[in-house]
Amino acid sequence: MSWTAPMTAVDNTKFTAAQFNTYVRDNLNATMPGMASSAGNLLITSPTAPHTIVERALVQAVVATSEATTSNTYTDLATVGPSMTINTGTAAIVFWAAMMQTATTNTEMEMAYAVSGATTVAATDNVRLMLNGVTSAKTNRLGRFYLHTGLNAGTNTFTAKYRTNSSVSATFQYRLLGVMAL
Repeated sequence: MSWTAPMTAVDNTKFTAAQFNTYVRDNLNATMPGMASSAGNLLITSPTAPHTIVERALVQAVVATSEATTSNTYTDLATVGPSMTINTGTAAIVFWAAMMQTATTNTEMEMAYAVSGATTVAATDNVRLMLNGVTSAKTNRLGRFYLHTGLNAGTNTFTAKYRTNSSVSATFQYRLLGVMAL
């Protein structure tokens, strides 16, 4: 349902049921409370249509399992993800975090995400969470967020990906990925 610009009232003119339904009832149903279909979702103005509100979700997933990779390119760990599928507009705010550890001093460990579905975007260094220059056996928890624009509106799946820069083992634990659809 969309909002309709109200009519201008004229003295001594009958206010019809159709006018009431269009300019009062339907406009009230087009307000944020009237548009909300699920508890806990966000309501934002449409990026493409004036006077329109769209409902968006905020979701997150966590993989607690400690797993490692020696890959120089972004890859899945044995337990894929975290991953979630969400209906987005043309943008989303993405949050991701992990505990990172290596047995080799100065090893670079990286976590990013890929998008599939309505949009296809490979994991890239442009959106990486990186840890470098630490001493061996130290565990660090890092997090990051990013406003990802240029998405195709529709159902998109966000999946965390991992890599190391030196073919030595990098371990990731308590991996979190969150998406706020816009």
